[in-house]
Amino acid sequence: MAIDAVGSMPSIMATRNDPMPHKFKIGQRVRQSRGGFGATKDVSGLLCEIIRLMPEDRTGEPCYRIKSPAGERAANESELVLAS
Repeated sequence: MAIDAVGSMPSIMATRNDPMPHKFKIGQRVRQSRGGFGATKDVSGLLCEIIRLMPEDRTGEPCYRIKSPAGERAANESELVLAS
């Protein structure tokens, strides 16, 4: 990392791109449009609630902690649709 003219290290946050905003908010009801990586059973269409916003995955996609009658798990934003 280069040292700036003042002689201090630049902030890592200043050099990082702005993160993608989360599409869903805590407490919203969503449905899983498809199972995630390593899903062992069909969970598509399962009604869930967003319980926590999580950092993006390695690809920069926002992630969530969701809760359903089947339990809690992490889910990528692309796996979720707003429940009507």
